[in-house]
Amino acid sequence: MVRLDPDEREISSPNATPLSVAFAGRLDNRNELVRQLDLTDLEGLDDKVLLSKGYHRWGRRLPEYLEGEFCILVWDPNARCLFGARDPLGAKSFNYFCRAGCFLGASHLDTLLASPAVPIRLNHAQLALSAIPLADRLMGGDATLYGRIHSLSGGTAFCFDAKGLVCWTYWKPNPQACLSIADAEVPEALRELLFAAVANRLPSHGESGALLSGGLDSSAIVAVAASLLKKQNRTLTTFSAVLPDSLRGEINDEREFIRLFSNHDNIRFVDIADNFRGPFDNVAALTRDSRSPFHTSRHYLYAAFVDAAKQQNVSMLLDGCFGELGPSSNGQGFFPELALRGRWLALARALQQRAEVSQVSLWQVGKSELLRPLLPAWMMKMIGRGFRFDLEQSAQHSPLRASYVAKYLEGNATEILGRVSHELLPRSNHRQAQARQLEFARSRRGDGSAFGADRHLVSFQFPFLDKRVVEFCLAAPGHLKIHRGYPRSLVRNALDGLLPPAIQWRTSKEPFSPDFHVRYNRQRPQIVEWLRGIRNNDPVQEIVDVERLLRMAGTDMLGNRGTSPNDFIAMHMVPRGVYLIQFLRQFPDFSN
Repeated sequence: MVRLDPDEREISSPNATPLSVAFAGRLDNRNELVRQLDLTDLEGLDDKVLLSKGYHRWGRRLPEYLEGEFCILVWDPNARCLFGARDPLGAKSFNYFCRAGCFLGASHLDTLLASPAVPIRLNHAQLALSAIPLADRLMGGDATLYGRIHSLSGGTAFCFDAKGLVCWTYWKPNPQACLSIADAEVPEALRELLFAAVANRLPSHGESGALLSGGLDSSAIVAVAASLLKKQNRTLTTFSAVLPDSLRGEINDEREFIRLFSNHDNIRFVDIADNFRGPFDNVAALTRDSRSPFHTSRHYLYAAFVDAAKQQNVSMLLDGCFGELGPSSNGQGFFPELALRGRWLALARALQQRAEVSQVSLWQVGKSELLRPLLPAWMMKMIGRGFRFDLEQSAQHSPLRASYVAKYLEGNATEILGRVSHELLPRSNHRQAQARQLEFARSRRGDGSAFGADRHLVSFQFPFLDKRVVEFCLAAPGHLKIHRGYPRSLVRNALDGLLPPAIQWRTSKEPFSPDFHVRYNRQRPQIVEWLRGIRNNDPVQEIVDVERLLRMAGTDMLGNRGTSPNDFIAMHMVPRGVYLIQFLRQFPDFSN
């Protein structure tokens, strides 16, 4: 049985004689495929018919010819094989259960877990691995938190037949690729790709929406979408998190930058300042519906965006997440490249420009962006630049019980942390650094839900996950990613004249949820009381160190950025522990 969407028919019979295709997602290069396959009547061709003909022509190389966001499955009666693939950057998810000649697959975990053949069991080893930041992506393979259920990585294809299951990578980022066009042509070429990426994700009719935080990435998406819709006499509705009136003047938000788009007569602004929401809203439903404990603590904003979008009859929201994978790459590794190539004058000029733009000393810039990627980790610690703050805090304050982690990692936690630390060391090549980020994105797991929002009500679309966009940006030279001291220069220059200048050249930003600390502090006493109500003999105590979590939840959050240890714990680790406890309740061994 294989099902990609709730309304998608199943591929269920291995004795079926014709070629059967199941498809979820969107194809962005239909015209090109029609030409390559010598077909006509483009408008009348169903996606599954097009894919069927593509499989007849290219066989298991089919996904290499596709552009878009997709999960495809093909039952090949001649080879008696079930073939499948997930899009390169994993925008569409695919989960599967495979055992003793049986293969069950679905886009959404709920579909698999509803099958009597699939036991609902916790994968203890995978959960223990999550105590070490990013270890589950670097070392966890395709395992999920559900025993025997796996998640196909982006850019991966598989074949299941009488011999078993075989998976292979059909796409991965290539850090050796370089652009073949002149530097002066890069902005216009990227602009064209960004317009195509957004256009492919806009609905052909009905209301269109986008998240607008006031930052560079969301503003880029909004600027492009508004321009495209203007030509169609259509309106774009933007949704922004702002402060309630009671807090304005005490805390800053992004309203000033959001309103820079007021000169667009086809943008309708929706401000969201619902101060009754917070990080501990509807946690049981959040973890149950998404089948995951790993959520941003600002998930309540996405719930607010979904509610507001429904009120505006918007069923799709463009989101500027993942810009750092391509157009907003900060070019990390470029300065060491100049040093290793002996380009000392260019390096000195670039460092000076970077210091001036960031308004810090030349020594600070040199230490963080030049020396850190070149010197051994032990030497960087001596000059005050050790492990990344967020990763260090996450490892030190994991809500998982130390004895549980040691048991299921078989005492190898220290070794695993060392391997992860080595893998995460800054690269001395900007393309290698960017390719590593893309590899992390490829291995994203999950149910396809965006930040816990109900996937059946409002869909989130991410134009920066367009493969052609990220490949182009990966191949771009480093001096165009950090240009005249400005990081993220690819998108700044590509949208010159389209972005408001104050956004185009800004280098700072207020937090996504500017009053998070107020919301956290308001809900904290209830969470402390809830944690105190967990009995000592509660089975979740085997996994979660509830006493430690109580201590971490014992103090208010002081600022809204999470940059001090206390505030980082409040913003990330306490919510993570609470979400984990609720997630565990779905398993029979840990239910109340």
